[in-house]
Amino acid sequence: MKLNKRWLRNYLTLKNVFTLIIPLFIAILITMLYNLSISVSHLSKSLINEKSRDAHSSITGKFQPITDLLKSTGSWKYDDKADILNATDLNKRFIPILNNSDQISSMLIASTNGTEYMLLERNGKWVNRITSQSGGTLKSIRMLWEYQTFREDKLLDKWNDSVKYDPRKRPWFRGAVAQDAPGKVHWTAPYTFFTTGEPGITISLYSFSEKGDTIITAFDILLKDINTISQSLKLTANGMAFILGEDFRVLGLPSVKRFTVKDSVDRYTLKNIDDLNIHELSTAFKEWTSNGKISTPFELKIDHKNWWVGFEPVVSDNNQTIFYIAILVPESDFLAEMNRTRLIIVFGFLLVLTLTILVIRAHNQVQKVNLQLAEKNKLIGEQNVAIAKKNKEITDSINYAKRIQVAILPAMEKISGLVSSHFVLFMPKDIVSGDYYWIEESENIKLFAAVDCTGHGVPGAFVSMVGYGGLNSAVKEHKLNEPDLILRHLNETITETFLQKSASEVRDGMDIVICALDTEKMRLHCSGAKNPIYLIRRNELPLIVDDSETEPVIKTNEASLYALKGDRFGVEPRTTIIPFTRKKLNVMPGDQVYLFSDGFADQFGGPENKKLTYQRFKEILLNTATLDMEMQKQQLQDYFISWKGNNEQTDDVLVLGLRI
Repeated sequence: MKLNKRWLRNYLTLKNVFTLIIPLFIAILITMLYNLSISVSHLSKSLINEKSRDAHSSITGKFQPITDLLKSTGSWKYDDKADILNATDLNKRFIPILNNSDQISSMLIASTNGTEYMLLERNGKWVNRITSQSGGTLKSIRMLWEYQTFREDKLLDKWNDSVKYDPRKRPWFRGAVAQDAPGKVHWTAPYTFFTTGEPGITISLYSFSEKGDTIITAFDILLKDINTISQSLKLTANGMAFILGEDFRVLGLPSVKRFTVKDSVDRYTLKNIDDLNIHELSTAFKEWTSNGKISTPFELKIDHKNWWVGFEPVVSDNNQTIFYIAILVPESDFLAEMNRTRLIIVFGFLLVLTLTILVIRAHNQVQKVNLQLAEKNKLIGEQNVAIAKKNKEITDSINYAKRIQVAILPAMEKISGLVSSHFVLFMPKDIVSGDYYWIEESENIKLFAAVDCTGHGVPGAFVSMVGYGGLNSAVKEHKLNEPDLILRHLNETITETFLQKSASEVRDGMDIVICALDTEKMRLHCSGAKNPIYLIRRNELPLIVDDSETEPVIKTNEASLYALKGDRFGVEPRTTIIPFTRKKLNVMPGDQVYLFSDGFADQFGGPENKKLTYQRFKEILLNTATLDMEMQKQQLQDYFISWKGNNEQTDDVLVLGLRI
């Protein structure tokens, strides 16, 4: 029988639909309240798991940045084990790192013959312990330094250390060399530090020097703040949370009156569980260990009272257990929690019922609202016209910003005055660009750079203005002409601008390569932040970089292309300024140097719509190296446009070519 459509429309009004739904809501409410009354076990386990995850996240958030910093520091290369005894050079690297980390008490670098470098801060001064072999035995000296930014550190005192010490007997040393691969982080059990007497944990790893010596790098981490994690967990009224070491000694205390007094942390940290005299914790720990250290929460009767208990391990990246999170909650607390949940459900239902009544009333006003829509549509049309006008004004402003950006870029006459044979291929993706080039001269040193700022368009252009000012400040105000020092100054400028003076953290920065050319001595110094430098030379003489012969990455019968890699990190806001490296090489007439951003190699296109890639970019440069620089530019531009085809340009494009 065919259903009458008009009757269906009349019956299925909003009011009738809600009349059907309300009884269904009531049935669901009754079912939820019934299920809640039988879900004590589920609620107990869920709460313990949730709070364990909270503590786990807090611990990970506290220690992960330190382990990442250790991996970065441990990857630095040393020529051999003797390098770790050079306190002057190592202090320049590591004092800024410790100066910006409250949790790192000290750091150590040691080798398998017992030599060691140790650095720690005491009362605003810096202390070294240098341990070395002397006559077949290990001897240590201490040095006291005053750290001075941008100047040589001042040695205040130096004396022999009478305490016999061998780093190879320390747990952090043994643990690191026992790892099955370099770069894996080892965590010691909590202990009292040999040097300072403070409780903490040492993380360490091993790596190899250029000559194959085993080098161990370690950070001593203070545990003074870990107690705040366990005491910040919001449990039930009588619940308790503890953080234990992998040897089950106590590190974090619960938020109860007995353990919140001033000296409680000093009294109970690194104590055994039974030393706390908490019967519930001792009983739960024995039950947990006797049941094979189960990973799920379990129920336990203690003194005729039901408790729910959970022990959650915290493991490192290489699956080493470093902490345990212990949570104990009496079941009686959950009953009060269930009553609160019932009230929430009932009030929620009443809220839904109230909203339903309001919706029905609102339905009666829909027709009135519809009559007003036509008038609003007219208003919207007028607003669209205003928006179009505003868009034109914005576009005009951006075009004016482009003229400003072009005006601050070095004029071709200035570049020609410094290097006669050159080209600049500059193709912004949008009206304004996040890429820019920079040319300057300081004390007969010709400086030139290619910079790729975060993003493109207006955001990239804003970052480029900050970067351009930082480069000019380094040369004109601070009289710097070494690339690595200029990059350090630029990094400090970016950090001050985007991190220290911003109400919210900004992570914008730039990838940059900068060169300093001395045409009288025919020397080239260069530094890169992520970006490399390419150099093409005729196959007459090898390329010597930092006194070592460098192999070309691609060559023809006439010439070879060399790639000088930059540092793996860019110029970006950071609390710890990491020094940049500088490469030094001799150049000869006819050498061609290329600085560039990633826009050329990252362009999508070609027959399979893939990236152009750096390999093709190198081949184009090498194949056109015999042409004059202007023809090279034209060849690069033609190839790029052909490869891009109908695709949108992926990024700003910048290639700076110089022939010496």
